[in-house]
Order: sequence, then structure tokens, then C-alpha cells
Amino acid sequence: MGKRVYKKCISIFLVVCMLVSITPASTCQVKAAGSINIMDITEKAGVFVRGGMNAYEQAKAEGWNCGQAMLGTLKCIGKEMLGLNENSSPGSTVIVNEVDLSQVESELSEIQTQLNKQNITIINLQQQMKDSTDALSKQIADLSSQIAQADKRKSYESYLNDYFKFYNEFCVAIGSSEKILNGMYDGNPTEDAVKNAYDRVYELKGTASVNYRTEVENLGKYICGKYQSTNPGSLIDILCEYYKLAGYNETQISEAIQQFVAQTYYAYCLANYYYMAVTLYQSTYVEENNLQNYKTDYNDVLTKAEIKSNAKEMLKNSMATTAQIFYDLNKHFCSVEDQKVLYEGAGGTTNRTMNGSQMDVEPGSSVSLPDSTQILDSYFGSDYSKMFGNICTYSYEVSDSGDQIEEFNKYHIPAFTGSFDGLADRSGSFSFSFSTVNMYCTVSDQKIKLHTYTFTCKSGKLSGGYGTVEYPYVIRTVDDYDNFRKSADFSNAVISLEADLDFSTTLFLPVSNEFKGQFFGNGHKISNIDITNISNSSGMFASLSGVVVDLVIEKAKINPTKLAKNSMGIIADAVNQKGRIERCEVIDSQLIYGGDNVLYIGGIAGKVNGGSLKGCLTRNVQIVAGNYQDTNQSGFVGGIAGCVDNSGSIEYCGREEGSLTSWYQGTESSGSYLGGIVGVIYRSTMNNCWSFKTGGTSTDNADYAKNQKIGSFVGLCSNLKSKNNIIYSGTDAETSSVSRGTFSNKQQGDDPQVLQKEDFNCSQVGFEGAGYLTNADSTGNPLRLHPIEMKLYTDTVKKAYYYGENLELNGLRIQLRRGNVGMLGVKLYNVNTGYNAKKAGNYQVKISVGNLNSKFEVTVANKPHTYEQQSITPATCTTEGSVSYKCKDAGCNEVLSSVLSALGHKMEHHKGKQATCKEDGEKEYWYCTRCKKYFLDEKGTKETTKAGLVISATGHKMEHHDRKEATNEQTGNIEYWYCTLCNNYFLDEKGKQQVEKDKVVISVLPVIPDSGKDSDKNNSSTNTTQKKILTKGTSLSDQKTGAVYEITMEGKEVSYKKQSTKKKKIVIPDQVTINGYTYKVTSIADNAFKNNKNITTVIIGKNIKRIGKKAFYGCKSLRNITIKTKLLKKNTVGSKAFTKAGSKNYKKLKVKVPKKKLKLYKKILRKKGLSKKAKMR
Repeated sequence: MGKRVYKKCISIFLVVCMLVSITPASTCQVKAAGSINIMDITEKAGVFVRGGMNAYEQAKAEGWNCGQAMLGTLKCIGKEMLGLNENSSPGSTVIVNEVDLSQVESELSEIQTQLNKQNITIINLQQQMKDSTDALSKQIADLSSQIAQADKRKSYESYLNDYFKFYNEFCVAIGSSEKILNGMYDGNPTEDAVKNAYDRVYELKGTASVNYRTEVENLGKYICGKYQSTNPGSLIDILCEYYKLAGYNETQISEAIQQFVAQTYYAYCLANYYYMAVTLYQSTYVEENNLQNYKTDYNDVLTKAEIKSNAKEMLKNSMATTAQIFYDLNKHFCSVEDQKVLYEGAGGTTNRTMNGSQMDVEPGSSVSLPDSTQILDSYFGSDYSKMFGNICTYSYEVSDSGDQIEEFNKYHIPAFTGSFDGLADRSGSFSFSFSTVNMYCTVSDQKIKLHTYTFTCKSGKLSGGYGTVEYPYVIRTVDDYDNFRKSADFSNAVISLEADLDFSTTLFLPVSNEFKGQFFGNGHKISNIDITNISNSSGMFASLSGVVVDLVIEKAKINPTKLAKNSMGIIADAVNQKGRIERCEVIDSQLIYGGDNVLYIGGIAGKVNGGSLKGCLTRNVQIVAGNYQDTNQSGFVGGIAGCVDNSGSIEYCGREEGSLTSWYQGTESSGSYLGGIVGVIYRSTMNNCWSFKTGGTSTDNADYAKNQKIGSFVGLCSNLKSKNNIIYSGTDAETSSVSRGTFSNKQQGDDPQVLQKEDFNCSQVGFEGAGYLTNADSTGNPLRLHPIEMKLYTDTVKKAYYYGENLELNGLRIQLRRGNVGMLGVKLYNVNTGYNAKKAGNYQVKISVGNLNSKFEVTVANKPHTYEQQSITPATCTTEGSVSYKCKDAGCNEVLSSVLSALGHKMEHHKGKQATCKEDGEKEYWYCTRCKKYFLDEKGTKETTKAGLVISATGHKMEHHDRKEATNEQTGNIEYWYCTLCNNYFLDEKGKQQVEKDKVVISVLPVIPDSGKDSDKNNSSTNTTQKKILTKGTSLSDQKTGAVYEITMEGKEVSYKKQSTKKKKIVIPDQVTINGYTYKVTSIADNAFKNNKNITTVIIGKNIKRIGKKAFYGCKSLRNITIKTKLLKKNTVGSKAFTKAGSKNYKKLKVKVPKKKLKLYKKILRKKGLSKKAKMR
């Protein structure tokens, strides 16, 4: 696709997200429901891109250990998003010695908040994106019938429709992720809530069939044209080609798709940012928790190696996609064709425009292609070259040799200067030799070719040049002129006279071929012309159908023996229909002819046949025509022109001094006439012309016509239109010129309008409109052409340089002026300067055009160093660290070091514990989580080792107790040993078999009354009631509560076995009394309340040591659980003990536990089935 049309249509796309928003024109029939204000978010997108690229580079340098690199990047992104960044390099990575989750969460929360405030999240833009996609999809469907190539149409439509569907789903998924992150940062989330949010984003549960990483990768593949193995091209390629098939032109294509493309790139950019955040969180989480794997709340497991690999691939894919986007934007929307280049050739230095991507160059010439600012501005507009100039690096390479001419840094692209000395073949001919220069852009390690320029070596002509307005053929010598006047090759060319030519020793001959080109005299003189006794030679141009401007002829003597035609003038014999002579002068010259043919003779031109003379002057020119002895000769003589006819014009022309003499007496045709300005004028105009002659009554300067047919302005006129012509009438005016009539004969029409003026001041005579005229500083103020002046335009020229950079003049513009009138043509110039790239200072640059010159100043400053990190010594808790940078510029070994402050200890306090008989104790100490060292004081001045903290065990001090049997009245005991230091009981003297105190006690034997028939209630002979012992496993029922217990220790402990009645509130007591005996309730039996749908409240007593398997399984109505016991351990709560408890509404289930046991019990109970949605306190 061509590129030129797109320069203005889509000028500020960004790499990955160089975005614009221009509402499509009605010709394309596509309008988004609400256009994104991309101008507001482009810079933010640029921050993401630069940050991602810097993270990529630093992570790569650190072996893809991207945790610190990414956090540093995000810190800078956050500051830029908030407008707080003072770093001179936007998006750069700051040095981060330590990464922890609190930092990560803080940075990401702040950035997300700012995105929301500025309404540039996917959530805010999602509807606009969908509307744009739907509109584009509809238009493609509408265009389908207009495309004849069915196979291509179907292929493109199928691919695009798949993409539209994917893209809408993608936006929904990313928008959902934003909502999750927003919800997470709303309030004060717990650590578990934060992790769960990131896991939900990563998994994309419920919003996409793949995880976040795959979704972002798929969008990148679509953009790059790698989504399918049979993919027909990148996304932009396909869109552009489809519209092209439908008959759209380049402008319409740009207008139709730019909004959609901008949105796609922004979505990709923002999605990458979120993925960077997710990856950073996962990486930090496993490091901080010293894990080998990261397990999501959805049971996906990522190893540390996988997290690292994901980060690496994410960053690499981002760079590859960035490069592809930049290439596509250049290919379809940006143009580096028709570049203005600085050209230095044989003809001089000038600015030339390339013909597309091609340019002819002369042997030994040089070309400077644009610098970075000019290139970027031609892509994106001047406001964006600064913003994105540090994203890419540019280079030019000559493809012939593969040699790289110039490598450019991120902040400035020096102009490429190519020399074409060595392109000649063996014969020395340059006609068929050429060279190509490729322009590359490197985005990180992705190098893409943007453009190819071709330079064809072609010799110039004359003193150089190709005959164009930008680079005319140059005449500097009389030989150049002679070659010019002889060859028809120059008849239609642009010619520039770049020096005064003196023909005092060289024969001057006129340009014999009709000249239709442009001849720029630039105020230079051609002098000392002598054409005497030479046949068929007269003025400089025999026939002029082109343009001659700003030429001066001085001291010319023209006296030929014979003329080829019947007209004769010093500049041109004949000026034809399209011919023009402007701002030219003839000074101190003679024009003499005594031949016998009818003649038109004038000081500037002989005959003006439909052409024009404007701003032309003669000064002290003598014209003598005819033979005073021949009474039959006829001719017309004028000070400016002999004849003006056929709608010709003469304007702002004048005659100063000089004399006209006509010996013509013939009466053939219209007769013979002499006019001070024009001999004869028909059907033409003469405005604002003048005659200035002095001399009083002297006849030396008087005009003379032998036949007396003479006018001070016009000899003969017919149908003349004239106004505001003047003649000098001061006291020193030549008498006859004032007293003579304005014209000699008028055939038809009005008289010539001529006024007499004593003062020729421009404003007084009404000539101020001709800005190229001025007044001479002499009596009467005769009118003259304003001296030529040169003006430099240097606004776009680089003036500030760094050490080692070459002088560049790209963008320099020169204008030559006469007064307030600019002269036509691009001027060639020469450069003279003492510029020294190896020495700082101020330098004058002198630009010369002929004898004119002007200056401007440039500055060379010491170049700021471009540092790259060489080494880093991390700071520790007690010692400072350091980081060193070395300037990477060639030849510079400057090293910069920076001190990193000591971090200080991050202490955890440990109270210590006393040594026991069996276990070692531990001293009170402080542990630094940074340096992993132990200290005996909080300030960290008394370092110790872990072994130094140990207090050795004391050993047991035993008391021996013999066995004692129990009775119905008194407890007994088994044989045991008691340690008086640790107060523990043992079954052996060495203390290896420890038991609980109650295990050594033999309980009082329980009895119950004997209710047999043989009992004698009135028997007073005995006071002892018969008793029955209750053994382990015996069931007991509590008639009051309906609870059923089972004895687990004879006479002492019971287990709550089940509930025999329907109750909503269950209280498991600390102890229970049945049949006069009291038992501790120490456990809840397996399946005790399984699938009990009535229970809503349970209170568990403080003596419970064990909760059995599935004890509360399926108690779906549970709303409140109060646990008073502090005796539960991980292995004393049975599996699934609380599974499905409160399942009617988990969120309403509240569990209250002892405060000091909250963390432990939360872990135990959730592992045994308690829902994570239940609230524990």
C-alpha cells in the first residue's frame, strides 16, 4: 500500500500503543459510538511500553530474575502515572534491593487507583471498544458483496470474524480482571484475599476458557499474524487488504480502521501491564515464603522455574509484538518517502526532495538524511518525538557492503551522511552506478527494516546540477555559458547564474535556441559583451518563451552586421506569449544597428509578443537605429521595448538617462516611430512605468527621430490601456523629454496616461506596491531595483550539539529578497565555519550565496554520558552497598559510582524459655530476617549463633512411690517416679516413660445401691450399701438434656456420643453428673451429629481434647459454633469433622474460638472441612 496519503491521516500511532483517535469520515460510514480520547491516554500507554522494555532489558541482564526489575519498573510507572516522576529517563527501572509483597501491593494499588481516576481502564473503555468492533464487523459484512475475489474475501472474512469474537471476549476477560483488582484494593484486604484475587485474575475463571497468560499471548499472535499456521497476515495487513479489495482508497482505509487498531493496541498494552503485575506477585510470593512452587487457590501449581519462564516469555513476546506493530504502522500508515534531504554537490549545497525513495546524485556529492526528530515527527507529529524518542534506536546501513554507517542512540539520531565518491565503474562513467541505504529501527533486540533509499550516480552538467528548481544547472564560468547557449538540452531547464561573468576576453554569442526554461540571474552581472560586425547576433536570448529574472547586463556593445529576424534587444530579441523578463537591468550599454530591414529595437527586448516585462530598468543605454542616409528604412525604437503587441504587458519598467536615435524615415505599413519607453504598442497594457532624464537644455542626452515621429513615452499606440506612468520634470530634467508630447500618434483608444513629477519618491508616485523598487540617493530620487539581500531561516536547524557530533544543516532554508519581495527559486549556497566537533564552544556558521552572506551560531557541549550498569554490590543490614555504571559511548571510559545506604536490621523478637529436665532451654534473642543472624540485644550489637542461644537441660530429680491399691473409699496408685523439678510422672527411674498424673492414680471403686428383692431396708445391722462398678464403654443417658455419653475412663471421663432428642442448640458441658457421679466430658464421638439438620448452635466445653471423624458432617443448618477448649491439636480433630457444616449459607456461619488459638484453630478446622467462607474470630 502507498504511504504518502497517510502522513496526516494517522500520524501518531505508538509502538505497541502509539495511539490516535480521529473520528472516521462519513465516506467510510463507520463511527464508533464514543471515540476514545486517545490523546489523553497515549502518554500513559507510552509509560507502560517503556517500563516493559526496561524491565525486559534488566531482567535479561540479571539472568531473567525479573522480580526486582519488575518492581523497579512498576515503581517508576506509578510515579509517572501520578505525575511525580523526576527521572530524566521516563519508564526507566530504579534499583530495588529488596522485593516484598507489601511493596508490590502498595505500588499496584496506587497505580490501579490512578487508572480508575483517569477513566482509562478497560472497564471504562469496554463499551466503546465493543461498539467500534461491532461497527467494523458490520461494515465488513456490508462490503462483502462488493468484492469479486471470493477465495480471498472468504479467507479474510473468516479470519476477521474469528478475531472480532476473540477480541470482544478478551475485553470482557480483562475487564473482569480489573474489577477483581479494584475489589481487592477496596478497603484493607487480608493476605489470603489478595492472593485469591491474583489467582482469579491468572486463572480467568468464569470469563475465559484459558488462563490470563494464554489470553494475552493469543492477542499478540493475532497482532503479529501468528495465531494460525495458515494465517494470511498480520491484523493490519488483513484489514488493509480487505478494504483494498472492496475498492477503498488509502485515505478511506486509514479512516475506517484507525480507531479499531488504536483500541486493539491499547488493550494489548494494558493487558500486558496486568500480566506483569500478576507475574511479579507470584514471583515475590514464592520468594518471601521460601516456597519451591506457587499453588493457586484453584489447585494449579507453578514451579519457580515456570514462573521465571512465563515472565521471560511474556517480556520477549511483548518486545516481538512491539516490533511487529511498529513495522505495520510504518508499512501502512507512515511515510519516509519524498524526504527533504541536505545535498552537497558540484553545484553547491541545497535542500532537495527525494523522488519517492530515489535520488540522482553527482560523483563526489553527499546526502544527509533526516535526523531522529525529523523522522519521528514525520511519523507521529512534533509532540510525540520527545515522548517516544527513547523507545527505539535507528540506524542506516549501506546494503551493498552491509556496513553500518551510523548507529543512533535513544535520544538523538544523527543525520546519515553518505558520500558517493566511489560509485564509478572502470570507465569513470557514473551513469549506471547506484547504492542503496536501508533504514532500520531496533526495538530491544527486534530489528526491522523500515525503508530503503536508492541513490543513482549521474553526472551533472555545466558547473553542476540537474536543471530542476531545487537543483538547477549552475553557470559559474564563461565556458559554462557558452555550453549553455549552444545546446538544446538546456532549453527547458532551470538555470542559475552563480557568479558574475566577464566577457572582455571572450566572444559572447546569444542563446540561439528558443528558451522555455527559467533563468535565475540572482543579481549577478554579465559584462563587457562586444558583438561588433558579427552577423545574425544581437541580444542574449534570440527567442524567449521562458522566464529570465534578476539578471544584470553591463557594458554591452551590440552592433551586428545583419539580423536573423526583425527584432533586437539587449536581453531578448523576442519575448513570446509565455515569456517573462522580471527585475532585470541593462547598464552603460550600446545597441546599434544600421541594417535595411524593418526593425523593432529596445533596451530590454526588441519585440514583446504577448509576453511581459516587469520591474526592468535601463540606465545610460544608447540606442542608434537606422542609416541616416537611407530615407526608405522603417523601424520602431523604444527605451525598454521596440514593440509590445498581442495582449503583452509592460509594468514597473523605467528608463534612466541614455539616448535614443532613430534615422528611420520610411512610411511603409505604420511608418517609423520612436518612444521613450516603447516604440509601438498595440492591444496591450503599460502601467506604472517611468522616464528619468536629466541634462537641462543640453542635447547630448536628448532623444532624436529624424522624421520627428517621437513621443516621450510611446511613438505609436492603438488600443492601449495605461495608468500611473510618470516622467521626471525637476529643474534639472532634460528639456525636450518634458516638453515633447507623450505620444506621436494614436490610432485608436485613449491617450497614454503620463504624469509629470518633480520628486520620484516611491510613495509619492504610487509605486510602493512594487516592493522590489527603491530610490537612489541622488537629486530627484531616481527609481532603482532594491539591492538583493539574503535571509536565513534556521528555526528547524539543529544548533545544539554534543561533543563528537557532526554539523547538520538539514532544514536550513534560504531566501533572496529585493526589499519585501522574495525571489523565486531555491538558492544554492556555500558553508564556511570553524566548527570543531571535538572542542566545546560557540561557532559561527557562515552561509554564502554569491557575494551575499549571513551567519548563525551553533554550540558544541560536552556530551552527557550514556551509562549502563556494570556491577552492583547489594547493601546489607550493617554495610553500605554500591552500584557502578560505565559510559557505553565509544571511546569514553567514564565510570559513575553510587552508594547504597545500609538497610538496617529487620528484627523478630523471641522471648526465650527456661531449660527443663529433659529439654534444652533458649535465651531471649532477636533474629534479623534480612541477614539471617542472631543477636542478644534489639540494636544488633551483640551477635551470637544459634548454638549460643541454647540453655542445656537440667536432668530429673526423682522421688520413688510404691504401688497402693484403691478402695471404695480412697484412691490408690501404681508404682511411679515423680520429678520435683519438672513436676512430671514416670513409670521408670530414668524418666523415659512419662505418663499423666491421672494415669498413676487408681480411682475409688464406684458402687450403686443394690435394688434386689432380698435387700432389707430396715436392717440396721449394716451401714454399707452394695455398689456396682461402671466399666469403660458403658453408655449413660442424661435424662434432662437427651444427651448420650460413653465412659472412656472408668469413674472419670466420658465422650459425648449422640443426641437422642431434636434440639437446635447443643451444649457440650465441661462435665456431667449422672446417677450421683460426676464425669469430665473430654471428647466428641465419631459421627456424633452427622447429618443433623436441626442444630443451629453448638457450644463445645473447655475439657474437650478430641473431636471425632465427621462429628458435625452435614450439619447444614449450623450458624454459630463456640469452642471454649484450648486442648485441640492437629491430630485430635478427626477428618471431615466440619465438612458441609453450615452449607445452607457458609457466609452466615460464625465460629468463635479462644483468641490465642485463632491462627492455629483456623488452620486445623479448615483442614478438617470448615468452609473458608465461614467467619472465624
